[in-house]
Amino acid sequence: MKWARKDIELRQNFLTQDALAWALYRNGQFAAALETIEKALASGVKDSHLFFHAAMIHLAAGRTGEGKRLLQALSEMNPGYENFHVHR
Repeated sequence: MKWARKDIELRQNFLTQDALAWALYRNGQFAAALETIEKALASGVKDSHLFFHAAMIHLAAGRTGEGKRLLQALSEMNPGYENFHVHR
């Protein structure tokens, strides 16, 4: 959380917003994670990591319909998304 917040202070873009949202999610702060990931999605960038994180955050925040929609969009974007693992 500390480094994600410092990074977003230096540069506000979908990558830093995604990183902060994921850190908030991992810390159990689902409402804050949802607010932050929405900013990243508003960039319009189509990125499989971003969509995966967004889907997991929406599901955790109880927005099941949107979480499933994002997972569907993710599988259309990258059918093999479940077959990779990258630390971000």
